[in-house]
Order: sequence, then C-alpha cells, then structure tokens
Amino acid sequence: INTNQMNSFAANCIQLINNNKEPAWVFSEKAWDSLYKAQKKLIMKNTRNIITSNVETIENISGGSVRCMITELF
Repeated sequence: INTNQMNSFAANCIQLINNNKEPAWVFSEKAWDSLYKAQKKLIMKNTRNIITSNVETIENISGGSVRCMITELF
C-alpha cells in the first residue's frame, strides 16, 4: 500500500470467518475507497464477502479503525 492508503487505514483491515465458514474481509469505507481497482480485484478473487462501514468518527478522533474495534478470539 502507498502512504495515502496507509493514512486511510487500508492496513487496518481484518479477515474474519462468517457463520458459513467463509472468509470475510472488513474494511472501513475510507480504507476500501483508497484501494486501487487492481488491489480490490485481488482481494475479491479470494472472497466475495467484503464488509465496509463508515467509522469516520473513530478514525478521526481515536486514530484507529475497524481492526481496532473488533475483538479477536482464538
């Protein structure tokens, strides 16, 4: 990713497994929108489940994004 994408939280995405045991990628809208078409195509090649959400307030105030808001249980 480039600096603009980094500043748009593109690296703050996370891959989860849904109830059907399928992978799902979670991005903020800002992060997803910052990716190039070829990057999105590569991600969508491996999963059809892309979840985006507007978390602009969290990104602007806390400096975090979707990955920071999700608890990882292993």
